[in-house]
Amino acid sequence: MNARERIAALLWWSVPGSTDEEAKTRAGELLDAFAAEVRSEGAAPASSALPVGDQPQPLDDTRLAEIRAARYTLRSLAAADCDIDALLAEVERLKAERHTTNEALSDAAEALRANRDRIAELERPAVQAKRNEIRSSYAETIAMAREDRDFEGAFNLECQLRDREEQWKREDAAITTDRAEEAAS
Repeated sequence: MNARERIAALLWWSVPGSTDEEAKTRAGELLDAFAAEVRSEGAAPASSALPVGDQPQPLDDTRLAEIRAARYTLRSLAAADCDIDALLAEVERLKAERHTTNEALSDAAEALRANRDRIAELERPAVQAKRNEIRSSYAETIAMAREDRDFEGAFNLECQLRDREEQWKREDAAITTDRAEEAAS
């Protein structure tokens, strides 16, 4: 892909048109007209071109401020004496940096999930012990209510215990569902 095609690919969305293809065609026409105008004026290459090397060099803050102030139109980029290839190189460098950042973020998220799963695994015996303690407490209280012939109180306690058991099942299912969804993504 040559410089003209790369610029057209980046700028077509800013050109008004009823369809994407029309906008892409119009962007190409504008670039051709611009190139012809620059050639006819005998424009020399930009003096602020970035040095060529293995990796593009970042633009300095002053230069980026000038380019932002020009609002990125083709005519204003030429008026700002901007090196289009340097801008494209900077865009590619930023894309590569974004890719690296996304990979690092993905790795960090995976490590966080693994750590959270490990913590849940280590806490699981304590959670089960606490639930067993609560079950035992309910069982003792229900037995005492029956000894006192408080059948209504015993029934209410049995209902509360059943509600707790259902709540625990929902909590366990939610944890399992969350893990499955995260593993799928």
